[in-house]
Amino acid sequence: MGQMRKRTNFSENQKAEIYARDGATCAFSGISLWLFDHGVRNGYDMDWADHIKPSARGGTSCLDNGICASSTFNAKKRDNGSDNIFFFHHSRITPDYFDVFGPASDELLADLDRRSRLTAADWYLNRSIANVFIAFDWRCRRDIYGQVRKRTDVYWMSSAHKRFQKWKRRRPDATLSERGVLPVNRPFGSDSMLAIEHVDTEEQFQDWAETLWPAYRLSRLASHQFFSTACPDEKRRVVDEFAERTDVHPDVAKGLSQLCHTDTESIVSRAA
Repeated sequence: MGQMRKRTNFSENQKAEIYARDGATCAFSGISLWLFDHGVRNGYDMDWADHIKPSARGGTSCLDNGICASSTFNAKKRDNGSDNIFFFHHSRITPDYFDVFGPASDELLADLDRRSRLTAADWYLNRSIANVFIAFDWRCRRDIYGQVRKRTDVYWMSSAHKRFQKWKRRRPDATLSERGVLPVNRPFGSDSMLAIEHVDTEEQFQDWAETLWPAYRLSRLASHQFFSTACPDEKRRVVDEFAERTDVHPDVAKGLSQLCHTDTESIVSRAA
């Protein structure tokens, strides 16, 4: 049995380069890891620079040995050096994608092309927003679940601001909209997210982050209420309640609705 080697990690600059090179697209799933594609809601996934040849098995932390993955798929792969079937790479579909799924849709190709315009600087912006969401997660765990973790929302907000400052120093002169990196159909909350382009001071950054908090909290609350009951009628009540709200991401109610278990008769009656 070969000896496991000491792990080596990608630097933040390398993570940013890999993220931009691969168009913020998970190589395994095709999930967009550009938060402006999702808006303000829980249920997002972090980007991860995955070692193609695992670091524990001797893989180096060079750009050619790195690929963009979601944190979920990176955790799934772990140190499995054989799990290297990538469906996306360098902002394009791969031959493996074609072999398994056939031709890609025009919509998918357009999204890959749009995200190929992202720069390494955009990784810092994306991580800044992700850190804000992690701060919100801490608040939700405290307020909804009664859980308190060591790294508080203050810690994550500070981390978010530091990455925001790095983005400001490195970002292109053109706005995100002018660069064409935003989706045509803007998701819920994206206008509030875009206001970050006009932020200068740390106080303004904190104020900007707080504008996102109410909608994020509601999306997390909806999920909590849905999963905390086993009663189908109560689950449907939660879905119906949040579907009617205009201050929470509509995808939250839509996704929870798809998880509801309904019998054929109730489905037919609703359709009628």
